[in-house]
Amino acid sequence: MSESHTVQPGDCLFSIAEEYGYHWETIWKDAANNALRQLRKSPAVIAPGDPLHLPDKKLKNLDRPTDQTHKFVRLGSPAKLRLQFLRDGQPRAGEPYTLNIDGVIRSGATDGDGFVTEYLPPKARRGELIIGQGDNQMTYPLQLGHLDPLDSDTGVSQRLSNLGVLPPNADPSDPAVRAQGLRQFQATHGLPITGEADGDTKAKLKALHGS
Repeated sequence: MSESHTVQPGDCLFSIAEEYGYHWETIWKDAANNALRQLRKSPAVIAPGDPLHLPDKKLKNLDRPTDQTHKFVRLGSPAKLRLQFLRDGQPRAGEPYTLNIDGVIRSGATDGDGFVTEYLPPKARRGELIIGQGDNQMTYPLQLGHLDPLDSDTGVSQRLSNLGVLPPNADPSDPAVRAQGLRQFQATHGLPITGEADGDTKAKLKALHGS
């Protein structure tokens, strides 16, 4: 019997699929979710309150000899964390980092373009990333699954904050803070300085943020 799920704060398609025992593409590509797919465009960006249809599960039968050992591999749904770090506009390449995701520690170094790329468990919720050494060391708290769609005010503010445009202690829900951040972002990237999230500004935000 098919089910439905209303997206909650902190949910992402990968965690929902893991919770109900699906591969994420099975949910995302289901015909009953066409309207949501057209609205959100990307499976990486869904919003609290979005309705998701969960299709009926199909039983798969496989014939195998009983006198042999067989290995079955379940398709997983790992999420990918990909963050780029810059200093004065230049990539922080080859810098050590430590990533703590729900108590699991990983370490490595940024690539030549300053990116940290790690696969995450589908149900990961919070983390902390420490990058650099000595006076250049910085710590970033991570809230996973909390990115709102770009067509919302909160989604615009979140992307401005993630790109380092908004001050660390700024209130992203404050319209004046968001407008000031947009003006700064537009001036930096040669866009008309309106303080509004117009089409060209949203396109640039999406290109730089990656979603």
